[in-house]
Amino acid sequence: MKPVKLTIEGVNSFIEPQTLDFDAAGRSNLFCICGKTGAGKTTVFDSIMLALYGRSTKGNLADVVNLSLDRARVELEFTENGESYTVERIIKCRFEKDDDGNKTDKRVAVSDCLLYKNGAPIAKGEEVNDIIYGIIGLEWAEFKNVYLLEQGEYAEFLKKTPAKQTEAVGKIFSLMRFGDVYKLASDRARELLIEINGTEREISGLGDVSPQKLHEQKDALKVLRTATAKLVKDCDGQRLVLAMLEKTRDVYISARSKQDNVKKLMLQADEVRSRAFAAQTALEDFERAIDPSDENALKALREKLNALAALNQIDKQYTDITEQIARRAQDIENKRAQVSEAQLKSDKAEAEKRAHQNALDGYVNTFVAKAAAVVRPSPALISVTETVRGGNASQADINGALYSLTGELKTYNDMSEHKAKLEKSFADIGGDCAKKLKIIEAFKAEKEIMTKKLAEAERAVEKARKEYAEAQLHSHAAAVAAELHDGDRCPVCGGVYSVSARTDSADVEKCKAAVQKAEAEQKAAAADKTECEKHYDRAVSDYNVADGKKKETQNEIDELNKRMEDSRVIPELYQTLIALLKDMTVAADRLRQSEETLLKQGPAIAVLNTELDGLLAAAEQSDKTAEAFKAQLGDDLGNTDRKMSEAKIEIERLEAKLNETETRRKRLSGEATAASATVEAVESSLAAAKADCPVDMPEFDEQDYNEKREKLDRLKKQIAQNEKDIAVKEVEIETLSEKCDRLAELKADNAALKKRVDMYDKIAEITRKKAMLNYVAAEYIAEFTAIAGDILSDLSSGKYTMSYDKINGFVVYDYLNEGMPRKTDTLSGGELFLASLSVAIAIARTQSRGNNAFFFLDEGFGTLDEDLIDVVYGALESLSKDCLVGVITHAEALISRMPFTVKVEEATDTCGSRIVQ
Repeated sequence: MKPVKLTIEGVNSFIEPQTLDFDAAGRSNLFCICGKTGAGKTTVFDSIMLALYGRSTKGNLADVVNLSLDRARVELEFTENGESYTVERIIKCRFEKDDDGNKTDKRVAVSDCLLYKNGAPIAKGEEVNDIIYGIIGLEWAEFKNVYLLEQGEYAEFLKKTPAKQTEAVGKIFSLMRFGDVYKLASDRARELLIEINGTEREISGLGDVSPQKLHEQKDALKVLRTATAKLVKDCDGQRLVLAMLEKTRDVYISARSKQDNVKKLMLQADEVRSRAFAAQTALEDFERAIDPSDENALKALREKLNALAALNQIDKQYTDITEQIARRAQDIENKRAQVSEAQLKSDKAEAEKRAHQNALDGYVNTFVAKAAAVVRPSPALISVTETVRGGNASQADINGALYSLTGELKTYNDMSEHKAKLEKSFADIGGDCAKKLKIIEAFKAEKEIMTKKLAEAERAVEKARKEYAEAQLHSHAAAVAAELHDGDRCPVCGGVYSVSARTDSADVEKCKAAVQKAEAEQKAAAADKTECEKHYDRAVSDYNVADGKKKETQNEIDELNKRMEDSRVIPELYQTLIALLKDMTVAADRLRQSEETLLKQGPAIAVLNTELDGLLAAAEQSDKTAEAFKAQLGDDLGNTDRKMSEAKIEIERLEAKLNETETRRKRLSGEATAASATVEAVESSLAAAKADCPVDMPEFDEQDYNEKREKLDRLKKQIAQNEKDIAVKEVEIETLSEKCDRLAELKADNAALKKRVDMYDKIAEITRKKAMLNYVAAEYIAEFTAIAGDILSDLSSGKYTMSYDKINGFVVYDYLNEGMPRKTDTLSGGELFLASLSVAIAIARTQSRGNNAFFFLDEGFGTLDEDLIDVVYGALESLSKDCLVGVITHAEALISRMPFTVKVEEATDTCGSRIVQ
């Protein structure tokens, strides 16, 4: 994965959109990101992770969004396997509300995401995370380990004990799960033992089950089926005999039934003839008893009802007009009351208008008097006083004056609040300066001690070198003497050699070791002094920065005091004047409402009077109409409903009487007709039955028939019982067979489970405690240490390589010193940097399997001297041959060497952080 372009907007201190073009910055495959502390350098890499994974190192996604904004956006364009991708994430946040619906200080955020491939959208929302994981192949934490190499962390990693290094490797490569293998194996063995106990309980629950018992049950079933087959054969023979008897019996029963039917029809014929005669007689008697005068009376009543209906309409109209007269009388009274009420409201509005005008004048006079008492009024106060003077200012003018004074007071209060914060900050910075002075004094004293130690170490080196030179001289002399014999002349001094004069050679190796030890102590003392001087210089720099901030803060306080004095604002007076302006606003608004009410009352009263005149005229017309209806009705006035009701009742009575007569006629006529038809039908059936009835009837033995039928029933019952016993036996055999199969299956499962228990016991034995984690971590360490050794050799031009053993940890081989092994705690700053960088790159390459297209290298260069900076730069330049390398640093010596620099400018009061390429 290789980044192409990154856009940041609204993230942390980046307010306006800022773009980092990696193609432009990485033309030489090596660039640096620099800027002041807090400017936002590390935010660049955090934004890459935010774009890819939608997660923040701060935890809460809302904390990523700048406090002055409610949204943030990151967009990253990158390439992978020759494809171009663009991922865009938008984060929106809002303030949570409490139970009362009020805003709290806590913000919550939601994010939306779009993913493009070669310019075309391919996914959005949560789906993007899965696709990006498929493209990159790394989780969030793994991505950081692979692409962000934090030198300080890896340098500390090299200095840890082997046990601590193993633990760290387990966390880096997510290997901690291997430390749980022993527990998992033990737990699984216990779970399998529980399963074994369960299967054994199930075996016990099967009861007395065996293949022999199953065979016996199958033999018993065969015997039962044979007996049942014989019973079925006997039953079939008995059915044939009974079938022949049933045919004879059916002929006998049919003949007896036909004789009984003829007798029944003869009795029925006599009965229906009697009923037909009675029905005809009843119909004739009814026809003679009907009275024809009821129809004439019904016709006369209907004519009378029509006449009453015409009068009833006039009667209803009279009733309606009288009710209308009563309603209009009430409306007239209501309208007169409304006219009186409107007049009273008009009088009240006039009185309120005068009162509100007096209140407004009082507020204006008080305001002008208090404003005039100010010795040095501000321009705004002078303008406001002129606006309200005389009491003729409109409500808009008063609102404008209120806005002006409120703004001045708010500006003054804001300056006062800011001044208080600055004064507190000034006090805090003063305390910090005092602490930093103490730190400077401490480092100054330590530097003097280190200077003395270094001088002592240099004297010790000089002394050891002298002793070493003397030892070498004695050694050469001893070598020459070894070649001489007693009486020989010395080639150096010419004297005669005597064996008794020979002396032992000095211990050159011991002196050489003393020199090396003294030089190492001198180098350590020099390094300690250099380190102390760096701490001292840094402390002085920190103090100068803090002192500068203190002076800046004092200047800001002085500037605020001047601005507050120039504003001429008197807070207590301004609060009083603002309250008076608010009272003026209320009084002016009430005065306007009173005037509007008066303007509305006059037309409203005129309209009410007009409506009252109309109601009086309509009432007079209704009275005339009511008198005309009354004259037409005469004595029938109010009685038409009663008379119509009486006529309707009589009509209904006569209609019911006539309907009853007609209904009875139809019923009697129907009964006579039905009786005649029944007689004909019964006589026809009787004739047919006589023709079909046999003269001779055969004999039949009913007792013999019943005995044979009972025998057949007994055979059927016995067969049914046998079949039921067979079904029960089959179920028993099936159940027994299933139990036998289950028994064999459970025994096989138990044997397999016991084998697995043995396997897990063996795994637990060989992985006891953290044995598995240590083994796997050692394999990983061996893998990336081999890669780190090659990288270190390349970065140091063959001067160093490294290996790892379980006792001493990481060991660096120094080929400038005859390939001597050295522990990491003996390395100088530059050597430790190269070693830690090699290990960091090796770990990253191991995690990504060598697919790194870029690295970010974060800090770790501030303590390197000029010579070591050259070594570091050479290593970075060598590394950049294979991939894009971005360095985040404060070190000016390293920045000046970089082929391309990206500067992150810190945020100001007017704009956020900026990326300058």
